[in-house]
Amino acid sequence: MSVPAKTLANNDYTVTLESKATPAQYSWTGSSALWARHELAYRIVQSFSCIDQFFDFFDYLRDADTQFYREFGGEILDQVLSNEEPGFVESFDQRYLKLIQLFSNFDLDAAEAFHLKAKESFLRLSNSLVRFDRILSSTKHAKGIIRTYEHQEEETFSFSILPMVNGWKNQTFASQQCGSFMNAANNNQAVHGKIALQSPIERKNITLTSLDDCDIAEPKWLSRLNTNPVNHINCFLLPSARISKAPTGIAFRLNEEWRYLNQSADIYHYFRVSGKTIFGPVSKHIDRAYVLPRTGDGNYYCSLLNRLPALYGYVELGVDLPIVSTYPLNKIEMFFAERMGLDVDRITHDHDSEILINNAIVPVVADLKALFARYCMTMPKASSPFGKRIYISRENSPDRKMVNEAELQILLRNYGFDVVCMEKYDLEEQMAIASNADIIVAPHGAGLANMIFADSGTSIFELIPEYYMQSSFRQLAADCGHKYSVQLGKRVYQESSVDGVIQWTADIERVKLAIEDVLN
Repeated sequence: MSVPAKTLANNDYTVTLESKATPAQYSWTGSSALWARHELAYRIVQSFSCIDQFFDFFDYLRDADTQFYREFGGEILDQVLSNEEPGFVESFDQRYLKLIQLFSNFDLDAAEAFHLKAKESFLRLSNSLVRFDRILSSTKHAKGIIRTYEHQEEETFSFSILPMVNGWKNQTFASQQCGSFMNAANNNQAVHGKIALQSPIERKNITLTSLDDCDIAEPKWLSRLNTNPVNHINCFLLPSARISKAPTGIAFRLNEEWRYLNQSADIYHYFRVSGKTIFGPVSKHIDRAYVLPRTGDGNYYCSLLNRLPALYGYVELGVDLPIVSTYPLNKIEMFFAERMGLDVDRITHDHDSEILINNAIVPVVADLKALFARYCMTMPKASSPFGKRIYISRENSPDRKMVNEAELQILLRNYGFDVVCMEKYDLEEQMAIASNADIIVAPHGAGLANMIFADSGTSIFELIPEYYMQSSFRQLAADCGHKYSVQLGKRVYQESSVDGVIQWTADIERVKLAIEDVLN
């Protein structure tokens, strides 16, 4: 790859990159939208013939496009290759994931080798060694998929790497116009539809205590708090949708080009595995269907807060269509499907083959979480064996160990809290425990997802290790109308860790002051 000198003009530049692998030339313009540069970067790295070209590309970006270089992990790449002691990198987790995704599109073996070399950086800068193992297994899984298809004569198609920014036919429909929405697509357009709710849902950002670290944490979190009311159910109507066993799950064909709806079905677990879409044999051809998008790996959190809201969207829309799932439903999801009055026999999933749908309705899950939470609050529940104040413990969790949790439990018991290990109870028992609570204190973890069963206005106090990037429970508290505050704990680094598990400590004195503030 040759990189000519950049040409400056009005604080902008354009540079041409010539790949040895192809005669194509790529023009890099720093003033173009980040999504456009992101897609171009994917296409560029796929054309490289050796790892040195990948490194040269980031050397070029360091001076030519500092924003893109930092956002896509250039600082991390330099640290790992230099073998220097890792230094602090802002938003490490999200930038590392973007870097490893670019790496995987160049070459999966190279991505795996780099990931192993970066383990020291993970130990010091990431929030979870579990995520390190997930990325490693994802790379191996992607290679396995490609090897499987190499021995089959299947179709391969070029595809657009990023979701469409332009090109959607945006339409708004009243709640009684779902039929019109389903008729809105054709082979040359994909529709982003907003189905109006008869009763909008208000999100509430209510601070539980002044001893709160939201202002400190928010610049580091993956996403900002959304306090807009939920007025619509957002859905996509996709022409010629292909529901595949490939990691990204849903592809659709538009203007002779295959696209994926989401940049990544689950950014922590899957990567795009090549510059081609690889399809297996089609087992079924359906005219219209409601599709449950693949989000997460089916653990307790993902089931409650990603998958089930999409299923509840089907009930809210009131459509009479078959349901196609990109994953097999687990016991929790089947429990709720039956509670919602759905005929589970209408839910189709084909693990070994693929399904082609002429017109597929795919819901946007983010706003549906608020609707699903309101539904969960109204579900009948059993009586709780615990009191109104509960602490959800992670003492049995293999990751993110709070080293002074025993001390914290003593403190909270003195204030009348019951200590609960949610994993010891079945779903209906967990629903009852959360529903009965007035105050829930918990370190960040799946057990805190049970706040969706608590009455609106419940007090939620979350404890998180510093530099933790995930703000999902703050958003969920706003979706539910709960009071919420967070405090950051101190990270315990590798040299003080046991068996490589990332550890941290809560500030017991600050927690005590916050609890007294809440109770008073």
